[in-house]
This record gives sequence, structure tokens and C-alpha cells, in this order.
Amino acid sequence: MWDIRYFLIMFVLCIATFANAILILDLAQWNSNKELAAASAEEVDEYARIIPQSMDNNVFDSILNQYLLGLGEFTYDDYPDNAAKYLIWIYFILATIFTNINFLNLLIAIISDTYARITEAKSRYALM
Repeated sequence: MWDIRYFLIMFVLCIATFANAILILDLAQWNSNKELAAASAEEVDEYARIIPQSMDNNVFDSILNQYLLGLGEFTYDDYPDNAAKYLIWIYFILATIFTNINFLNLLIAIISDTYARITEAKSRYALM
């Protein structure tokens, strides 16, 4: 666990960064939908959410969404068709590249280095 401490710190920061960006887009969309509903005198109960709601906490939902994205659980079918859809897709692609590809390669490098260090120590201690 000690060998991957920097990996875990960077992974949590990356998830928090993309979760914050998606949360801001989701809240901006919620506010614009409220304003549209008030202007048209209609009540909007359901609106297209960027973040699937699993809890009643938007911050927790956005972090959970990005964590699941890092694990490979893609929920892009729920992305709304609005003015920010291209920005949402850019965030999706960047989050996928950073959390899946780069961090997986970093984790493999850390584990390989740890394995080499343990193998070297094993041969050194076997001679004693």
C-alpha cells in the first residue's frame, strides 16, 4: 500500500477534478431548466440530468459517477442533448483517457517496480 500512495493521491484528485466539472455543468443545466419552467409557467419535475441520481446528494453523485467512469462503467446514454453537449463529451473523453488509460499504465509501472525490488531483495536475502 505504501508504494501506491502517490498513485492514490493523484487518482483521487483526478476523480475530484472531473466530478467538479460535471457537477458544475449539471447544476447550470438545472438552473436553466428552472428558469425556463418559470418563464413558461410550467412545472418541470423531471429534467435531463448529466449525473445519474443514486443518492440525494449532488456532490456524492458526481464523485460516484466519475469513480464508476474510472472503473469502466459508462452511462453516456443519459447525457442530455443541449447546448453543453459537446463540452460534456469532451469531459467524458478526457476523464476516460486520464482515469482509465493513464492511471492504469501508472499502476502497472508501480507494481512492476515493486515486483522488481522484491525479487532483487529475495535473491539477496536467500544468500544469507
